[in-house]
This record gives sequence, C-alpha cells and structure tokens, in this order.
Amino acid sequence: MGSSLTVTPAADIPECVTERGEKLVIVNLQKTPLHNMAALCIHAKCEEVSTMVMEKLGLPIPEFRLKRRVFIKVTQSTKGPPEEQVSLSIEGQDMYGFYFSFLTGVTVFVGERPQQLQEPFSIRFPWRASAGASSDEMKAQLTFHFQGHYGEPPLDKELIIKKGVKDMQLKLLLIYNPGTSQWSIEDDTTAGIVPTAGIKKLTLKDK
Repeated sequence: MGSSLTVTPAADIPECVTERGEKLVIVNLQKTPLHNMAALCIHAKCEEVSTMVMEKLGLPIPEFRLKRRVFIKVTQSTKGPPEEQVSLSIEGQDMYGFYFSFLTGVTVFVGERPQQLQEPFSIRFPWRASAGASSDEMKAQLTFHFQGHYGEPPLDKELIIKKGVKDMQLKLLLIYNPGTSQWSIEDDTTAGIVPTAGIKKLTLKDK
C-alpha cells in the first residue's frame, strides 16, 4: 500500500509473495513495476481503501498511537578509581526487541552539568547520593530526543539508581498521541531483550 515498489530490498518482498504462489494486491495511485504480477491493483489513496475495508469488515478504526521501546542498562563497579563507578547505556528498540535508531540524542543530567549524548548512548560517572534522596539513591534525569516525524516533543524520565545494585535493566514502552502531543511511559516487562552484539544485517537472498 502506497509504495512505488522501486526501492530494494523492500520492493523485492511483494515479488517473493507471488513466487510462492500467493495473491498480491497493490494499492497505489501510480502504476508500479509489479502491477502485472498482482491479482488486484487499486488506484486510490491508502486511507480511503483502508476505511472502506474496515467498514466492510464492520471493525472500528483505532486511533493511531506511536510506540517506541527504550532499553536502559545500568552497571556499577568498584574497579578503577576509588569511588564506585556507574555505567549507563541507552538503546532504542523496535517492537520486536531489535535495535532501532529513532533517538537523535539523549541528555543525561547527573549532578550539576547535563551531558549531551550521541549514538551510541553511553556514559560513566561516579556514584553520588542525590540531594533530597535517601543515602543509597542516586537520581539521573534523562531526556529523550526524537527524530520528530510525528512532531513528537522531547520526553523526560527520572532514573533512580540504587547503591550496590551491580546490574539493572529497564525496558520502557513509550506511547505518543499525535492528537494531544502527549507521551506516556509504561514499564515494558513483557518485552524480550535482544543483545545487539553479534546480530548480523538481515538481507534478502540473491535471486
């Protein structure tokens, strides 16, 4: 739907469908290189066709919500300098738990000076109890900056780091409502963690 089917490797996927004997339906205003392979070609706008299909099925059209996953890892170590060191890493992930670059930057505010991080988002700093917190808690203020394709504004998240916790992993589900320009955050405990190390680039096999 809504594709010229000229940019590979994504454009190769519909052709693979026909090679497997499945029926291909193309919805696009202009003719595409795969039109002769399609069982049905509809020259109309995607929104109009989708609305008609949903009405035919008797299904309500859900309001669009942009969903993003963020994986945060915190480790503490006493190796090196005398004071305990904190390592913080942040990674964007898709809805399947794979690495996904949708963050343009992350601001980390610990202590008196904010740090502007670029990808890959990682930083080390000494552990210090935060003012106004208990003696075994350190607060780090995170601000996520997005590409803004949907007009999404930056999002703030306070991170509480407990002293002595050697390994902390946090998975967040970020949900954005374009209608209200508001973010909401949920703990995404059901999401699996897929380490990026060792993951090879996935490509379609040559024909």
